Amino acid sequence: MRVTILSGFLGAGKTTLLQYILSHAEGRKICVIVNDMAALNIDAALVRHLDNSNPTEMVQLENGCICCTLREDLVLELAQLAAKDQFDYCIIESTGISEPMQVAEAFLLAERGHFAQLATPFTAELDACVTVIDTVNFLSQYNDTRRVVDIDAEAADEDDRNLVDLLIDQVEFADIVLLNKCDLVDPSALTTIEGIVKRFNPSAKVHHTTRSQLPLDLLLDTNLFSMATATRAPGWLLSLREESLPESEEFGITSFVYRRRQPLDPGKLHALLSATFLLEEPEGEVAVPSNDAAVSQLEVSQYALAFKGLLRAKGFIWLANRSDIQGQLSLAGKLCFIGPEAPWLCTLSQEQWRQMKLEPTLVQPEVEHEHGDRRQELVFIGQAMDQLALEAALDACLCNEGDATVDPFVQWTLP
Repeated sequence: MRVTILSGFLGAGKTTLLQYILSHAEGRKICVIVNDMAALNIDAALVRHLDNSNPTEMVQLENGCICCTLREDLVLELAQLAAKDQFDYCIIESTGISEPMQVAEAFLLAERGHFAQLATPFTAELDACVTVIDTVNFLSQYNDTRRVVDIDAEAADEDDRNLVDLLIDQVEFADIVLLNKCDLVDPSALTTIEGIVKRFNPSAKVHHTTRSQLPLDLLLDTNLFSMATATRAPGWLLSLREESLPESEEFGITSFVYRRRQPLDPGKLHALLSATFLLEEPEGEVAVPSNDAAVSQLEVSQYALAFKGLLRAKGFIWLANRSDIQGQLSLAGKLCFIGPEAPWLCTLSQEQWRQMKLEPTLVQPEVEHEHGDRRQELVFIGQAMDQLALEAALDACLCNEGDATVDPFVQWTLP
């Protein structure tokens, strides 16, 4: 039994797409798993009116999300539906706040025997992950600083994801992306959105749709899903490896990599970023509290336009006076997260490299620099970015190790 996962934020058009698939099944024997209470009555009514010669069964999973708490329930339902040998296809409609990668991982876990209650061989096969984008609201949602729990009442209280990260996750892991409601959006905005999608996920098949309608042979039996490919090749990682993404450049979306072998002054970097973005950090004590005089040594105002056109940034940073721990920076929309990533390899022994499954002969060249493998390595993705201005703004934050006296970021600890 082949399976397609439908993802997309609230109101994007997933249920409309599901309805269209079922009403145009053309002899396909399709069953449905729905993880969305609001969609149940609509879908159930549609199923009741289908031709009886095309059997359809709907399963509702509630009181949780299939990307986390209900993953085992999802696997058991899929196994039971496949065992009936009545259906050749299953459509999973996830909630608007689910991450498709975590849903897809359930298939891998099932194949590896992770679920003890799974009594029969798991024969469901993931065909494709489809993400539906609401083109009318995507750009405003992308710049929304709220968290998921502030938007969706059904989200768990402990859900600390922000909206923009969720949108990116849903785009990056898709095999097929539908730019829906394209009849309601300005052509220039549609071009911008398509460019963003192609930059974040260059391999995805992108289709323009109105009311979620398109030929089903573009959605079903595509054989597009590959777990290995999906997990190792989000757009920012391709850019960091400097692989070419020419299609997105047709839409004005470009990227560059910022690399330096000097540490960043924490006080200056904090001042630069907090002037433009909402900074997010792990919980913890501030390392060295700042004062206005110390932070003002960076003239932030002259770099006010440096980040214009920036859509996404991600990579590794080296902060002065934190030479043992590699930092990570992740910026999307108006949100910027900075926190610890891992030890710098030059601080570890060869035995520790081996424990991390790293080959010492491959690591050694990386750590032979006078600063070891410590560096700034950030990929920037945007539309009509000013690369020179961005580089100048970051260069103004560089310093020599030991020169920084202010560190407004929280202290970092690794698990």
